[in-house]
Amino acid sequence: EISSIQEEMTSNQAKQEHCQKQQEELSGLLEDTKQEASRADAEEAELNAKSSLFERLRQLSEEIEELSKLQKAADTARTALARKSEAADNAALEFSGLQAKYYAGEAARLAKKLEKGAKCPVCGSTEHPFPAAWTDEVPSQQQLDKAEADSAKAARAKSDAERGLAEREGSLTAHRANVSRDYLSLMVAEFPENGAAEAVSEKTEAVGKQLDEASIRLEGCQWAQLRIESLEKQLSAQKEIQDSL
Repeated sequence: EISSIQEEMTSNQAKQEHCQKQQEELSGLLEDTKQEASRADAEEAELNAKSSLFERLRQLSEEIEELSKLQKAADTARTALARKSEAADNAALEFSGLQAKYYAGEAARLAKKLEKGAKCPVCGSTEHPFPAAWTDEVPSQQQLDKAEADSAKAARAKSDAERGLAEREGSLTAHRANVSRDYLSLMVAEFPENGAAEAVSEKTEAVGKQLDEASIRLEGCQWAQLRIESLEKQLSAQKEIQDSL
């Protein structure tokens, strides 16, 4: 009988030691879990900050792409203006030349009607030492009118092109100022002449990885919050078992 009691006491002692060990392990695990859960707010704030930065970088990337489009539009408008300026100059020169020929022809026609001793209908002189020579290269009134209309049309096209270039350059300048400001804020560097898109892309990729890591850490904290109650119940159950021995 004494031997049986001793065996029971030994068994109870082993059970108590086992329960004690289980309690210590659960207590340590519970403390670690609480610490991890306590970081949830900080991790969520970090996640929100990274998410905001990622979105701003994405928007900056789009702004740089738009800047490139505006630059191309301005370059195209500048090329168009150069072409239309040349066309306007050529049209004006053509009209000026035809006009000179037309007036020369008119003078020649008048000269053919001059008579010695008769007054010139233009200057009133009765002497005509150098009458205008006749030429067959005299444009018609219709040709002159068409050249004048073409010159006026080319001049209007040039004026339209100048306004178009001014508008595009204005948009380009304003957008570049905005992009430069945002680039300095996010990249902590002046907006470069080349390589801006690549630099933003690299940082966006890096922040994206940080965002994924922050998301994983937050999920761990949230899981820890859910696990605390279960661990507390397990620890309470172990204490009850130990008290019953």
